[in-house]
Amino acid sequence: MASTYTTNTGIEKPGTGDQAGTWGTTTNTNFDIVDRAINGVGAINLGSAATYNLTTSDGTLSEGHYKVLVFSSANSSGTTVKIGGTDDYTQDKIFYVVNSSGYTLTFSQGVWNGSDTGRAVEVANNAGAIIYADGGGSGAIVKQLQTLVNTNTISGDLEFDVSGDIILDADGN
Repeated sequence: MASTYTTNTGIEKPGTGDQAGTWGTTTNTNFDIVDRAINGVGAINLGSAATYNLTTSDGTLSEGHYKVLVFSSANSSGTTVKIGGTDDYTQDKIFYVVNSSGYTLTFSQGVWNGSDTGRAVEVANNAGAIIYADGGGSGAIVKQLQTLVNTNTISGDLEFDVSGDIILDADGN
């Protein structure tokens, strides 16, 4: 019986009696895939690509296995990140995305032409998001579950109700 693979993460499931005495390589790769899927952080340099294929390969370590994706260096008009690449839209995925690319990134899955509203998610530069791809085939959608804002600036009025002492250093911190 030949190996099969899990639907969403591509973990190899050797067939009964297969790989006798050679399970070590398969098992170690599977553990690396599980490690990436649970807590892995992948740095992805988009370069100048207008479209980037984020794939998850069966039985082989790939970028789509990471739980956290940190993007850098996007196309000057932004980059579309296609979850599953150009031909695999059947994997359910949840990613924590950090956009440090300098431009807005668009995340899509399935056959998406850029005008299908509600089927893709945009993540602004210097922001992050938790996104979900439904693996729905050619009509797959990507939804944003949570926005994670990365900013060091606070504007507007701040009000505090403090009881007790406030201690500041020489710089007022």
